[in-house]
Amino acid sequence: MSFIRRIGLRWWILASTAAISLWIWMVWAQSQPDVNPVSLHVPKSHPPANPEAYRKRPESLRPSPMLKEIKCEINTQVYRNIGWSESSQMQSVPCLLKERSQEVFVPFKFVRKYFDIYGEISSDHNRSWLEWSHSYSKVFPHFKDNLYQSNGTFLQFGSFDVEQRPRVKCVSASEGVPVSTQWDKAGYYYSTQISQYALSHWSKAIQSSSAQDRRKLVYEDGLTHFANWKGDTTRVMSLDCVHFDLASKIQLSLEKTSDFVLNLDLQFKQNVTITVTVKTPKITYDVKYVNEDDFIRREGNLVILGYGSDLKEGEWKHFTRDVLTDLSKGISKKMFERFRGSSQIYLSDIALEGVGCVTNISQSHQEHLQMFYTGANWLRHNQDAQGGWPVNVVFNRDHTKYKFADEIQPGWYSAMASGHALSVLSRAFAASRDKKYLTTALKALKPFSVSSEQGGFSARFMNSYTWYEEYPTNPPTFVLNGFMYSLLGLYDLKNTLEMYGFGDTDDFGNVSELWQSGMRSLKALLPLFDTGSGSVYDLRHFTMQIEPKIARWDYHSTHVNLLYILSTLDPDQILATTGDRWRQYMVNQKARHN
Repeated sequence: MSFIRRIGLRWWILASTAAISLWIWMVWAQSQPDVNPVSLHVPKSHPPANPEAYRKRPESLRPSPMLKEIKCEINTQVYRNIGWSESSQMQSVPCLLKERSQEVFVPFKFVRKYFDIYGEISSDHNRSWLEWSHSYSKVFPHFKDNLYQSNGTFLQFGSFDVEQRPRVKCVSASEGVPVSTQWDKAGYYYSTQISQYALSHWSKAIQSSSAQDRRKLVYEDGLTHFANWKGDTTRVMSLDCVHFDLASKIQLSLEKTSDFVLNLDLQFKQNVTITVTVKTPKITYDVKYVNEDDFIRREGNLVILGYGSDLKEGEWKHFTRDVLTDLSKGISKKMFERFRGSSQIYLSDIALEGVGCVTNISQSHQEHLQMFYTGANWLRHNQDAQGGWPVNVVFNRDHTKYKFADEIQPGWYSAMASGHALSVLSRAFAASRDKKYLTTALKALKPFSVSSEQGGFSARFMNSYTWYEEYPTNPPTFVLNGFMYSLLGLYDLKNTLEMYGFGDTDDFGNVSELWQSGMRSLKALLPLFDTGSGSVYDLRHFTMQIEPKIARWDYHSTHVNLLYILSTLDPDQILATTGDRWRQYMVNQKARHN
């Protein structure tokens, strides 16, 4: 009490109260979850008071990860291991280190290039995420579950828009088939592309079922439909057509629809020009078809396509034109994309000038079957005496595709082109029963039995296995996808002959032997195309003793899809099992190491 009296009773009570309050606060604090040290102004590097308790806490209650910039040295030790000491080989990238866990974060920009993967940021209204992809192309597993039909759709070609490929200059107004630019920017006819165009439209014709697909508006046929023409016209009753001459153009207004395919039959007399006006939201274009040989050119808002200068007076010519496709090939892609898909784009009118007679004018949403037969007839009319469709451009110019192979001069044949042609012609015969298509197909078998050195496209691997070359190079290259397409064409013809009563003919025996020989080679050599993480495009690494050409994912998926198709035609399990394994590679499921 003497101590209390000395300091004073009041001060003693205050001190006791403070001590009790501090004790109560400490007890309460110990019962609460840990507090973010940053909020208590503790240095970020300060370790937690109880490391074990810290590790056991829920992630949501831990402090934010502490990231520190560091430099990632790429392969420095590996270069030493393999004897690369050049400083120019060294590479580093800025990374982030999570100090507590020693986890390192590498920029995705670097990872994407280093591991050849793909990714982009995606988002919806709730979240954002990185869409990481090991590959980018499609495989169709149902191909191995359904027996391939020689008169059915051709693989996934029903989804192809061959006309819009960058390497297609235009669809020729003269021939009605694509003009390719892959090896000559001026443009040339490439039967592989033409057959793919035909097979695409065949597949779309089978798949078309909607009322819109069947819609067709007839303006003029000279029998039951008579158009309201502007200008001087004379109806020629004997030809069921409308005659026009040089005095003035004739013009016909078209319905405002979303249909862009025009059909007409023209009897050519003199210098006829056909002009179709296309209205877009901001610009009006004219697409002209003229009596010239130029494939396509543009003059301002005018796109001009030549339908040929060799028509004789009185000769009839049929036109089936997707006018929107013609317009898209004449203007820039950027300009076309501005209005593509707009509901405000339509064909407003058609005009004819010169001297001629016109009939059978119609407008439709699609003419897939007509476009298929246009391709099939081109093959029939352009096959040469050796049974092939010569490619009239230099292949491997300046050794750009194959450094250690010779250039191939114009006039070479391709097994892939011939295989595709067999697939087209077999379907044309099956649909029409017209033997001219079958005759053309049988003639196309000749180059399969002629070596590349002798002007065909047959090669031998290790003098044991026959291979049908997509490119008849010297030395051979053994391209996989082109070979499998050629096998599919051989099967289409073999099966068609058998289905329609020609199974006991010499022709059937010939195509069967070519098919069986090719399948034997495929099954024997297939492992040579397997890298353990993907597939190779060809066997240049065997024949030219250089590095292998790894197949891009779109080619790799083509390999898988073709293997699945062929697995329904041959009982050997190697086709389906290889396809399954190669499919796994597309999600980075690689072959195991030792």
